[in-house]
Amino acid sequence: MTDLTQFEESHRHIYISALLEMAHSDGHADERELAYIDLQANLAGIEMHTFNDPLQDVSDYQLASLPSMLRNLLLRDAITLAYIDEDYTETEQAKLYELADRMAISRDKITEIENWLLDYWLLMEKGEELFS
Repeated sequence: MTDLTQFEESHRHIYISALLEMAHSDGHADERELAYIDLQANLAGIEMHTFNDPLQDVSDYQLASLPSMLRNLLLRDAITLAYIDEDYTETEQAKLYELADRMAISRDKITEIENWLLDYWLLMEKGEELFS
């Protein structure tokens, strides 16, 4: 697991802001989405109270400034947010594609990460069944 604190603080703020943008893309942020973002913020050493309400969109320049690894982690976590409330909407998919486009990440990469996550979640579910 990558230590999010290794990235510059400004980059970690962009990462959390983009996750918040993703969570609100379908018009509301589910409790599970916000809990996941709060967990990621804690792992990144960022306090959630530092974010404004209403949220400010992350600029293309800010997303492009993220290191490659953090862009991929952001994509992974944006996909997780889309699935976490068990209602992956077309609006969330459109936002996911938009974020990827703004970070110059191909749709093939989205599919690759999404399939990896689905396999991982299935493996974790099987492990829970096996060890329960």
